[in-house]
Amino acid sequence: MKGFSYLKIGTKLMSAIGLISALGFGVLAYIISINVNADMVESTSQTLRSEVKAQTNYVSAAFGELNAVTLNTKNTLDNVFASTAIENISLARIDNVISSLASSSYLVSYAFLYVPDAPAHFKTDPIFQTQSDKTIIVRSDKDNVGKSHKVQAQDQIAEFPSIQVLLSAVKSGQKIHKPFIGKPKQITIDEHSFMGTPILFPVYGVNGKFVGIIGSVLNFDFLRLYVADKQVLNFEGENRALLDQDGIVAMHTMSDRTQKRLQDLLNKDDQDVIEALNTHKDGVYDYITSSGVPSYLIIQPFALNDEQDTQWMMLISVPKNIILQNVENLLILVVISSCIILVFVLTALYILVRKIISGRLPDLLTGLHKFFEYVNHETQEVSLIRVKAHDELGKIAMMVNQNINRTKDSLEQDEQAITQAAQTAKAVEDGDLTARIDKDPANPQLKELKDVLNHMLSTLQTKIGSDTNEIARVFNAYTQLDFSTEVKDAQGRVEVVTNTLGQEIKKMLQASSNFAKD
Repeated sequence: MKGFSYLKIGTKLMSAIGLISALGFGVLAYIISINVNADMVESTSQTLRSEVKAQTNYVSAAFGELNAVTLNTKNTLDNVFASTAIENISLARIDNVISSLASSSYLVSYAFLYVPDAPAHFKTDPIFQTQSDKTIIVRSDKDNVGKSHKVQAQDQIAEFPSIQVLLSAVKSGQKIHKPFIGKPKQITIDEHSFMGTPILFPVYGVNGKFVGIIGSVLNFDFLRLYVADKQVLNFEGENRALLDQDGIVAMHTMSDRTQKRLQDLLNKDDQDVIEALNTHKDGVYDYITSSGVPSYLIIQPFALNDEQDTQWMMLISVPKNIILQNVENLLILVVISSCIILVFVLTALYILVRKIISGRLPDLLTGLHKFFEYVNHETQEVSLIRVKAHDELGKIAMMVNQNINRTKDSLEQDEQAITQAAQTAKAVEDGDLTARIDKDPANPQLKELKDVLNHMLSTLQTKIGSDTNEIARVFNAYTQLDFSTEVKDAQGRVEVVTNTLGQEIKKMLQASSNFAKD
């Protein structure tokens, strides 16, 4: 700070204003970044919520469509089997119904009817018989050409866990009219492997007797093209996933995550997310991906049927740095703009300070310096300060100029009085006690001294006389015993006494002369 005190005023102003401006722009950038960051996070959260709801609606609609077409087929079969004993129903008629279901929707990759106690004429077509002699009528339109074809029945269809659960429920005497939705798993049918899940309904016949299980198999690969494929993502690094009610990944942007329980893939620190997945709680959560990337995770549960007993979840995750990238770009833009504005302000300020202050203070300083040299009698010349404007500095310059002129006049007046005082002293030295100082000095002390000297000279003139040379001439004559002369126009005491003394001596000498004559 000691060095700062030696800086010029313009430099101090530039430094202080530059520092304050930089600090102000920094605070402004910080406030903008904080507010924009919050707004951006909120806006992105709303966008992601809307996005996850849109995807949820799409998936829910897909399941709803599959439920509807499968339920319609179930109702058709219920009517067929309720009106006619199964022994009197041809296999071709049932095959046509299953074929219609297989080609009814692009979401249905496979449709099947599993008949545990099939009559003999249902077993006449070996393509519908599994290795263990189970009867499963299977149709496929996996290429979505609008026409299905027969598919070799496989025991793994009958071994679907959801089918086993449904069979156990039916055998226990339960009447079931809602869909059974299986867990997502890797399914291989007709040498076609895909991630899918079956949607099942029980089929009842005469007197409400259980006949079999109608099912359609949803292929998640079709949904993935519209929901989780990289081509439909809105953010770089975004991931989307569909989970069943237990957290099993049915489809994921990263295909290696499918058929795994998501809770087992998360970090232990993400307890909030794990709890939300376990309780099917919606919301936006902070979490760290398995690759260590801080991200936002949006969870949206949804029901697959009207009973709300099957809650699946749609998830979308986006890296935080992608969401905040616009904020960072804005912050960089603010910083660059602030620097440009700061340079512009400092440049304009430099020009103004130089023109208004720095360019005029040296003139003021030089004028004062020369004036003080003149006052201290270091120079005989003094010049006025040039007034460039009538602002505060201009008024100071005019005030200084007025005082320069006044001081100059005073010093000249004092100089004249002192010169006359010297001349008066010379006259007194030459014997003229009538000399006086007529010039009035500007300095009150000099004026008082002038009055004292004049009073002293008046006193000397009164007590001595007007001309000491005349008195000295008379005294010289008296020393030579010439008492015939006297001081002319004697007024002073010494002059009068001298003349009186001369007259008395003359009288004494005349008396002595008369005595001598006598």
